[in-house]
Amino acid sequence: MTTKDQSSPNRDISIVIVLSSLIFCVYLFTSSLTFISDDELFLFDTTESFANRQSAILNLTADLRWPTYTDVEPVQPLLSAPLYWLAMQFQQVGNAHTTLFFNIIVCALWSGVLFLHLRALNLNVKTAIVTTLLFAFTTIAWPYTKNFFREPLAGLMLSTTAYGFLKLRQSLNKTPMHILRWVMFVVTFAVLGILTKEAVIIGLPIVALQFIATDHLQVSSRQKRILLITGVLTFIFVALVLFFYQNILSAAPSRFQFLNRIGALLNNREGFISAILGFLVSPGKSLFIFSPILILGLFTPVLKTYKRFTSSWALLLIPTFVVIYALIRGEVWFGGLNWGPRYMVPVTGLLMIPAAYFLENAYTESRRLNILFAAALAVFGLVIQIGAVTVNPLQYYQWLDSF
Repeated sequence: MTTKDQSSPNRDISIVIVLSSLIFCVYLFTSSLTFISDDELFLFDTTESFANRQSAILNLTADLRWPTYTDVEPVQPLLSAPLYWLAMQFQQVGNAHTTLFFNIIVCALWSGVLFLHLRALNLNVKTAIVTTLLFAFTTIAWPYTKNFFREPLAGLMLSTTAYGFLKLRQSLNKTPMHILRWVMFVVTFAVLGILTKEAVIIGLPIVALQFIATDHLQVSSRQKRILLITGVLTFIFVALVLFFYQNILSAAPSRFQFLNRIGALLNNREGFISAILGFLVSPGKSLFIFSPILILGLFTPVLKTYKRFTSSWALLLIPTFVVIYALIRGEVWFGGLNWGPRYMVPVTGLLMIPAAYFLENAYTESRRLNILFAAALAVFGLVIQIGAVTVNPLQYYQWLDSF
């Protein structure tokens, strides 16, 4: 079921601009502009190298690891290099502080993409606005605006690719040129996602389901051809970029080593169950404790108001990411020195889609208990995120060291 509130492109774009601007301002107000991890320093060092020397050789982090080429994927340093370059043009502006604006911008845009996705699904504009604000301020996305990790950008790319697949499906009855534009859109953001964080690869097959999101999963010959063409183009572009990046620039030698990943899968099989429970229910890094509003989506498949698969396909990202990361990374416990399920951050935006369907059902059917349940989860999530953005992580680490 869809609502009678049909999408108006001009109005939706206006709402996106206002929403994203509001979210950006709040994120800016709570920013710390401080590095808290060596991973961030290596990313920043790569950004500096790209901006100043068009090189992959690191030098700012020489005391941590030298000599070496960067070992991170290229997209985040490339996209943040203009911020670094801009800061260098003004003597009184800090280049590190300016570069740390990057994830603030990314998460504000990520919220905007979520709103457009919900409106493309023809969900009510009020539902789309509320869901976008809940994503921005009651999920783990907010604390990750305060650092320079790759996960927010990976989430933006994955969500944008999913939006592209939806628009591609909706354009199948239009001109070939219109279809081609959306194919190139999907390929572009799929490639950017993979080259932002290699884990995006495991999410793309689930995201592609947005193209065939019907309960009966019937795929026409034309759809199969479009999916095949999209996959082939993505593979070719990724292969070409990786060849240049790894063989010409000698960068990221340990990334995209899939045979090594298989070995890691075998080595971590003993702690497999504990790792899964960690991502799902442990107080240290549970997906649902740090972003409790996502629990709403778990109830969407039982709603009779909507087609089950159409409204709930994004939930497949949970077992996919949880199982694969449980095998690759093991139990991933750093004694409380990280904030929540960092590796689950990229799927947070897409998991808000089934939650949005739950909210729409509660609103249109006047289900007061469901509304109260959603409100309670929202308040709980807001409290968690406020705690996360107000506590200085470096002071927190010092407090832990005192024991």
